[in-house]
Amino acid sequence: MRFHLLKLAWLCALVCWLAALAALRGSGWPLLALLPLGGAGLGALAFLMVRVTAFHRDLARGVEELLAGNYDADLPLSAWLDDETTLLRKQINKMLEQLRAYDALRAGRVDLLARALNAVLRNVPRGVIIGDLDKYVFRFNPAVLKFFGVEQDTSSFEALENLPANRAFMGLFKWIVRAEKVPVEREVTLQISPYSPQKTFLARIVPLKDRTETVVMVLVFILDEDSG
Repeated sequence: MRFHLLKLAWLCALVCWLAALAALRGSGWPLLALLPLGGAGLGALAFLMVRVTAFHRDLARGVEELLAGNYDADLPLSAWLDDETTLLRKQINKMLEQLRAYDALRAGRVDLLARALNAVLRNVPRGVIIGDLDKYVFRFNPAVLKFFGVEQDTSSFEALENLPANRAFMGLFKWIVRAEKVPVEREVTLQISPYSPQKTFLARIVPLKDRTETVVMVLVFILDEDSG
């Protein structure tokens, strides 16, 4: 059944106005004749408020889920009511469906680009360290592993920062990510695991930014592997 809340709102206002007008003018209508008129208006108003309140509640919950990264939180639809709020719910759910499709496409493209980048870096002779700002990990290509004489090809930011030899490097890394945001060449000292030697070398540190100028990845190129 199709309800029109806007029409119902105007009808509610008209009914209440007629009932109040009849009472104020003392039209001589019996009180029992006015009660159904006023009751109908108040009932329609109550129904209208319930529908609007329910829509506001579900919309607020949906927005919270969306901001939390849950794109699957569709607004519930009534099985027996079809009104303006139902139409809005359907339109919002269609928007969420398109957003999910876009997010899946974006995730697929990001994954493809990440795999392509890894494939390239694994086959370049120069040592390259990838700082992933999304996962808070460093990844090392084969040339870096050979340079440091280790086999583990990943390490968390925290693990590297906890090694005393890396304090200056991690300070420089954070400064480039948060403030400088441009490529920098510096001599750095780095130890990529507790079991590896610490090495001092010339590095080119290149931050990669998204459209909002937020650094999402950092590439650290070892420029003089032979100096060790």
